[in-house]
Amino acid sequence: MKKKKMIILMLVFSIVGFSVTAEISVKDQVRPPPGVMSPGPAVPPPGAAFTGGYSAVYSADITPEKIQQVLSTVKEVRQYLKSGKIWILKGPGGELEIKGGIMYQGAVVSVIEFSAVNGSVLPAEYRPVVYQENVSLETIRDQFDKIVNNMQILEGVWFSQPEACWIVPIAYRGEVIASLKIYYDGIHVIPDYNASREMAFYGS
Repeated sequence: MKKKKMIILMLVFSIVGFSVTAEISVKDQVRPPPGVMSPGPAVPPPGAAFTGGYSAVYSADITPEKIQQVLSTVKEVRQYLKSGKIWILKGPGGELEIKGGIMYQGAVVSVIEFSAVNGSVLPAEYRPVVYQENVSLETIRDQFDKIVNNMQILEGVWFSQPEACWIVPIAYRGEVIASLKIYYDGIHVIPDYNASREMAFYGS
């Protein structure tokens, strides 16, 4: 009789142990590995975004009057540009990029890049290869407001046919550091969707 009870108890413990093991195993499979972010939906940021598709642009649309309209738009927009968050991004080879978002009506519309060596503002399209961060984000954050408040919209534009938009350069201390994109109608500001996603994930 005692032997039968022991066998029954061992069987019960075995079943319970199996169910606990199975439950832990299932949870381990469902939980994402450390450091992996669940990708969210690519939702365009709110605000000044033009959400329509690109349209064909004919040479008749590129006129001195249209250029003046673009310049008038960016002059109006300039007073509402604000500094956003700062973030660090690693490139394919492990090189570091430090970026700051320029905001307009809640949307990232341009990006300023900073040196990972000393925190200085980098010229547009210039990306030195640096693998180690030697400056704190706080140092960059402290000067970011001043940079955005003192940057200048230049009196000149060029047209990007593939994107059907006008590109207006932004300068700081005589150096072009970023640009704004205005839709070909000369009125709507085009957000930087890639920068918006980066800032949402990594910005601080």
